[in-house]
Amino acid sequence: MEYGLTKRQLEIFKFIKSYIRKRGYSPSYAEIAVANNCKARSHIHNVIKQLEQRKWVISIPGTARSIKVLK
Repeated sequence: MEYGLTKRQLEIFKFIKSYIRKRGYSPSYAEIAVANNCKARSHIHNVIKQLEQRKWVISIPGTARSIKVLK
């Protein structure tokens, strides 16, 4: 566990950070799922919530593409 994150959490965090750096806005849950070979967007939702609890990201509920990287 690098940085106190699981392998999946770290992969998703790095993808989000890279996506925002390249495009200037955050990826959708569907884009995160496709990029990380995950079939269920609900799993991505759970990982994002875990990253929020650990203060790695924040998202604004009810808003599309609202994930912000904190670390």
